[in-house]
Amino acid sequence: MPVVKAVGEARTVVDATRAYPAYLQSLLLARYTSQLPTVTNDGQSGEIIMNPDGYRSEETRLRYGSSLTINKPDALLILEGVNDFNSPGITDDQIAEVLGNMVD
Repeated sequence: MPVVKAVGEARTVVDATRAYPAYLQSLLLARYTSQLPTVTNDGQSGEIIMNPDGYRSEETRLRYGSSLTINKPDALLILEGVNDFNSPGITDDQIAEVLGNMVD
């Protein structure tokens, strides 16, 4: 039974029925009927990965690390960085760099 862990901000949270992880699980269950995949939701509404004063990715990365250690999913889905695109003084390249550092 494969397990996918979804982490990120509001797109993962919303509510139990409208969150992307719930939608993804319904798609996976329809496609992989004999495997019974599970998508767990570890989203935090309003989470940002950085701000104009400096990077905050370490906090988020530590949360991911503990989530991976505890649950040991087969795959990790990162839905992160959308809140950062509306932050003044932050460029797309900076967001891409921080996201890249999270998975290293």
